[in-house]
Formats: sequence, C-alpha cells, structure tokens
Amino acid sequence: MAIYKMATKVILVHNHPSGSIAVSEEDKSVTDYLYKAGKFLKIDVIDHLVISEKKFHSFEDSGLMDKFRTSGTWEIVDKTKADLTEMRTQIIADKATKKTAIEIAKKMLIKGTPAELVKEYTGLTLRDINKILKEIG
Repeated sequence: MAIYKMATKVILVHNHPSGSIAVSEEDKSVTDYLYKAGKFLKIDVIDHLVISEKKFHSFEDSGLMDKFRTSGTWEIVDKTKADLTEMRTQIIADKATKKTAIEIAKKMLIKGTPAELVKEYTGLTLRDINKILKEIG
C-alpha cells in the first residue's frame, strides 16, 4: 500500500489480541526486514507500534528503531558478531595448538622419529613437517 500511495514514510502497526505489548523476536525480525525493504524502496519506516486494547509499545520510543538503523540486520548482525567472536577464539586456539604441535614435532624429528609418525602424533601436514626439517637442518 505504501508503494501504491507513493508514501515516503510509514509507521508499522500490529495488534497483540492477548493484551500483552511485549515485543517478540518475530516482531523485531519483521520490523527489520520491512525497514530494510523500505530503505531499498526509499520509504522510511519511522516506527512500529505493537498495540492492544488499552496500551501500545513504540519501537521508536524504546530505542529499537535506532538498533535497526545502525546495526544492519537485527538477526544476522547479532548472530554474525557471536560467530565472529567464536571464530576469533577458535583461530587463536588453533594457532596455539599448531605452535605446540610444531615444538613437539621439532623435538621428535631431532630424535630421529620418522615424518609419518610425527604427522600421526601431532596432526601436522607433511608440508609443515618438511618445513621443520629444513629449519632444523
């Protein structure tokens, strides 16, 4: 309807017949998608109201609209931040594990342990092991 009426701004409104005006994750998700669609269509979504018979909740008044304006996609951004934090933690752990494996491999290779056995015990690749062999001469 906003496109048909050539609106430049809209306020989304939906009701909760239960009487609760608590904002659900689905409410946030729909608002985010419609906000992003509005940006694409050059129609500004300025608020979303959750209404009941006697009260209402304004996304704008509660600061939720600011989150949509600044954070990209509500669901994707929050999930991506968590995923990135987890990935960084995993990368750091992997680097520490590999560094330890390299130290163990050096000791094993210096003592004459065959490369295949070093690979099996450390999890390093033969390429990594060959680099270590070149390094220790």
